[in-house]
Amino acid sequence: MAKQSKITVKHYLNTRLKPEIEDKIKIYPLYLSITYDRMNVRKPSHVNNGIYSTISENDLLKNKIDKKTLFKLNYEIDLIKRCIEMFQNDEYLHKLRKDFHLLYSLKKYNSKTERLNILNTYIDFYKHSIYSVVSDFLHDEIKREILKKIESELKEIDILDEFKMQMLFYPNNPKLYKLIQKYNLGVDYEIYFILWSRFHSYLAEQGNIYGYDMPYIDWKQGKGQSLFKDYLKKYTRENTDCWNLDFFTDENINKMIGIIEKIINSDNYFNKLLQSYNN
Repeated sequence: MAKQSKITVKHYLNTRLKPEIEDKIKIYPLYLSITYDRMNVRKPSHVNNGIYSTISENDLLKNKIDKKTLFKLNYEIDLIKRCIEMFQNDEYLHKLRKDFHLLYSLKKYNSKTERLNILNTYIDFYKHSIYSVVSDFLHDEIKREILKKIESELKEIDILDEFKMQMLFYPNNPKLYKLIQKYNLGVDYEIYFILWSRFHSYLAEQGNIYGYDMPYIDWKQGKGQSLFKDYLKKYTRENTDCWNLDFFTDENINKMIGIIEKIINSDNYFNKLLQSYNN
């Protein structure tokens, strides 16, 4: 077990930046102040969108913030601390990853202290959303199998028409689901499609509640799975007329979670993430 050094994460308004002016009021963006083992990091808060204009420095100090926003801020603090704990444990085990910076080439990890740069990349990596890699995998699997079936039946779709291809292969497209059924691709591909559909819809819901949509660290630590399961069960209660509703049995929900876990725990996950960022 790594020696526990104190991790301090606080929100503050970055008054050093040029403010926006709204109704003659200066509006500053919300930032994170992170301190760990004599290292200091300053990062924009992910909870900035649409909320920081209502927060003053006094509000932050006295927690005079609406409950929904306060929940997001507390979640973010806990999230960042858990990311730093990953750095802490890897450093203790002499297994620090020094390639995370490849994912964020546009960011300036330009501290003279390499350890601080690596800490920054750990925070960015472990809080990233798994959505792009999972979505790309499901899209590619479905597309490959469908194209095998329709290449000889150009009446279904002109496979040389890029626009038509994009219009067919998107989440929630009932026509695509009907093709999966028509060509008897099997229950696994029906699960792929419905998982892709619900995963896409869940993106905004979790982001609205937590400020982050699907952080990698939540899924690695077993939190994301339970949140997504709860969402799927809530979906079955509230959407009684949806065309894919009958598919949300406990067995299929567990299969969906298993598919996601297999993707994020695969040996090539990092490369897939790097590829998604470069596309």
